[in-house]
Amino acid sequence: MRMWKRKLSLLSASIMISSSLSGIAALANEGNDPTSSELAVYWNSSKPVEDRVSDLLAKMSLDEKVGQMVQAERASVTPDDVQNYYLGSVLSGGGSFPNGKQSDSTRENWASLVDSYQSGALSTRLGIPILYGVDAIHGNSNLLGATLFPHNIGLGASRDTALVEQIGVAAAQEIKAAGTHWAFSPTIADPQNIQWGRTYEGFGDNQALVGEMGAAFIKGLQGETRDQLKRTDSVVATAKHFFGEGLTEGGVNQGNVTGMTEEQVTALDLPIYKAAIDAGARTVMASYSSIQGLKMHANKRLLTDVLKGTGEGQLGFTGFVISDYNAVQQITKDWEGKAVSGLKNQISVAVNAGVDMMMMPTDWKTTITNLKALVAEGGIKQERIDDAVTRILRVKFESGVFEHPMTDNKLAGTFGSADHRALARKAVSESLVLLKNNKVNGSPILSQLSGMNKIFVAGKSATDIGLQSGGWSITWQGAKGNTTTGTTILQGIQQVVGSKKNVIYNKHGRGAEGNDVAIVFIGEAPYAESNGDGLNKLKLDSEDLSTLDNIKASGIPTIVVLVSGRPLMIGDRLNDWAGLVEAWLPGTEGAGVADVLFGSKDFTGKLPVRWPFYTEAYTNPAAGQSNLDPKYVLFNYGYGLAKAEETPLLPIMPDKPGQKDLYVKVEAENYTAKSDGLKSENTSDIGGGQDIGYTSSGAWLEYMINVPVSGTYDVDFRYAGGDAGTTNGGMLILDAGGHTLGELKGVGYTGGWQTWQTATVKGINLTAGDQKIKLQFTSGGINFNWFGSAGFGPAAVQGGNTGGAITPQNPVSGGQGAVQSWLSSERSSQSQLWYYAPQWQPGDEVKQLTPQKNLDLTSVGNDVYATTINIDPNKQYQTITGMGSSMEESTIFNITKMSDAKQNELLSKLVSNVNGIGMSMTRLTIGTADFTSRQFYSYDDMPPGQTDTNLAHFSIQKDIDYGIIPVLKKIIAINPDMKFFRFAMEPSGLDENDGQHDQGLSERRVSACFGGLLC
Repeated sequence: MRMWKRKLSLLSASIMISSSLSGIAALANEGNDPTSSELAVYWNSSKPVEDRVSDLLAKMSLDEKVGQMVQAERASVTPDDVQNYYLGSVLSGGGSFPNGKQSDSTRENWASLVDSYQSGALSTRLGIPILYGVDAIHGNSNLLGATLFPHNIGLGASRDTALVEQIGVAAAQEIKAAGTHWAFSPTIADPQNIQWGRTYEGFGDNQALVGEMGAAFIKGLQGETRDQLKRTDSVVATAKHFFGEGLTEGGVNQGNVTGMTEEQVTALDLPIYKAAIDAGARTVMASYSSIQGLKMHANKRLLTDVLKGTGEGQLGFTGFVISDYNAVQQITKDWEGKAVSGLKNQISVAVNAGVDMMMMPTDWKTTITNLKALVAEGGIKQERIDDAVTRILRVKFESGVFEHPMTDNKLAGTFGSADHRALARKAVSESLVLLKNNKVNGSPILSQLSGMNKIFVAGKSATDIGLQSGGWSITWQGAKGNTTTGTTILQGIQQVVGSKKNVIYNKHGRGAEGNDVAIVFIGEAPYAESNGDGLNKLKLDSEDLSTLDNIKASGIPTIVVLVSGRPLMIGDRLNDWAGLVEAWLPGTEGAGVADVLFGSKDFTGKLPVRWPFYTEAYTNPAAGQSNLDPKYVLFNYGYGLAKAEETPLLPIMPDKPGQKDLYVKVEAENYTAKSDGLKSENTSDIGGGQDIGYTSSGAWLEYMINVPVSGTYDVDFRYAGGDAGTTNGGMLILDAGGHTLGELKGVGYTGGWQTWQTATVKGINLTAGDQKIKLQFTSGGINFNWFGSAGFGPAAVQGGNTGGAITPQNPVSGGQGAVQSWLSSERSSQSQLWYYAPQWQPGDEVKQLTPQKNLDLTSVGNDVYATTINIDPNKQYQTITGMGSSMEESTIFNITKMSDAKQNELLSKLVSNVNGIGMSMTRLTIGTADFTSRQFYSYDDMPPGQTDTNLAHFSIQKDIDYGIIPVLKKIIAINPDMKFFRFAMEPSGLDENDGQHDQGLSERRVSACFGGLLC
């Protein structure tokens, strides 16, 4: 590592000389160099751009030209690579930081990183600088401490193009302050289905609005004119993603447009891109999406003819087209419909279709090799290579990177500056949309807030910078928590109201009674493209619903503020609230919310998208018609109230669209018994709920069904498969006696573990009455969600009950009363509602480990519903003296929150042989953070390929600091015979790099920890 740093320092020092030489043109332009006429034309900034391009192109070899057409990702390329392969660009993907560490994602480190790559480029024979690109989606959003502005959907709600242009200017300054030259923004798609995970990246679902806002943002990033792009505080903008991505079937990311032809998509999206190109956009990124099955990266008719052509109905774009991340590898056919396979052929199709620079994060070397081979073979003509390189060089000259290749540190003061944060705060206040404002005590509730004194604030989104910033914030998908610096919404409220009002916060809405009003901040968890598609069916999660229930029980007026990247499905809860505000994803400056709620500012935002009652109401976009029936629209595009405006008459919530179920499904999670290994997990299938996963050959599930009439039934099974190797999976359908009733065959890969299909088994004979059905997987490799038929439904007894009446069986001689029976049961066993509020109900106390009447040992009977245990009278059985438990660190950490008295009471009930149940064995994951509520590791991450075999880096100090070890000591004091067994969770230096567990190392670790501290 030190040798590399020395090498890089020497390289940087030497290249700075080259950088200085490359600035001669600028000096000459200022009159400091009388011999400027002796410079090569391409170095002379006084020459026209086209002359400079022609001069440089004529001097370039094929290697140098091909290098300009390739963009590599930071993690797979070095400054030496940039020099040796003449690369035209480097990028950092979302979450790709200097040194690969999020903690190093500072302005200074970024500037150093980019300059090191630039030094490599400037040291080449011709000294052609790179453009370094980043996904700066709402500000320089990869960097700690950057100003994060509202996401585009919020800016669309503001309708303020002047504000959007100002944000573009500020974002450009913060991007350039960190050395980067090129922003992969703005997204100017028009999301027609809000299930699309990139909805918040669009300004709205109205094409005119999208065009206006996109143009304003581009002008802010690049400047009003082409000449202004050369300034050191401007960056190259990207209009993305060309074409049709907001029009895909089902709103799926990287999906297919099936309801419209190329001509129809062009007619709809062309005005948006015309506005962007008229505003000066110098790069266009192609879309992952397809139109009628043809990937955009292979669509010559659109990328070359429509985008670059100069005829009627064409855009005359003179900048360059960049591919999306590894998108070239998704091409399966060319624009003539011919099949395409293999990277070399995919590259040929993409370049010939009109892609000028290829974003090849890791395959960039292979891409260069293939490009040169294709030119040699005639697969790509030299003229096309020259056209692509001409476009790339043109943008580089226009951007001023030849004159100012290195970071301008004079811009450092703009990064996260007070002025920029004030601008972001203003944008937040203008983006808020007031949706409901009922009268309370005679006047609209939002008009009364400033006069109320006892303010109760609740909700997970009130105190979380990560939640209010959303995806593309520091990391690609974003994250909850204190991810960067800024002002949370609650902090903003406290700042704005000062000491004049009593503001109380409880995350889950407990203790709201007696306050004037409750303001509840709830909404979505962070996500980005693909991961956000249809996330949670765009419904509020269980935590938010529990918070709302707690507030509702208090009886005080409620205002809900949604912090989300799109409308959420709240129609069934709307009547509970006096007020409703959509705050979108405001970014780092949460005080902008308080400026409107409690300050002098009024609500001015208007909805930039239609707000449906149900996501199921969307149909696929088709030319000339809406894909959302008006009867399913709760709030329409352009809707928005002011503080003094009362809620107008809102539409009545209609029935959910679509065909009604023909039968009541037997849900997979409602089994009465199952084999080990099968797990319930949340499903993204229609209807929600859970599915059963981790299936394997021989695994089984049992269900109780009710069959009204004996007969032959066709039974549907809902399944999904993510393993391409599973082609003949299925299930046996067995009766209670184990007889085969039918078999589901030939099911398997569906394209993903949550991509659901239905298969039918015909002709299953069933007799009338309640009965047990056993489903046994024949090969595994599939997920299972439900089964059903028009002729039967689930029996009344479900969800863990063994079902059926037990026929009395004869006791074994001498076995009367020989079996102790203790009962412990709970309601909603897989629910976490207990975490948000007490769930105790009268009668629960008798279910909490209560001794029952002793049972007899009985003989084996003939009741097929009874579980039998065969006792061998000739065998001696071990006495069970205790019970085991899995008590992860998170459980123990929660115990530390209790008082000493409560700790002792609970631990005694758990582990005492006298006063409790005598738990005698505990599974414990000491030394890791995987199951804790704090982000820490008790060991140091080791460099790749190294392991901590001597435990030199291992420490359990954090386990001590957070009270975990003291709790374990209390357990041992109560029950000295307590046994702990380890859970093999290794340091990542071992797990990730060696791919195996070191049994001896784990045992030594356990011995060191427990032997030294607990025994």
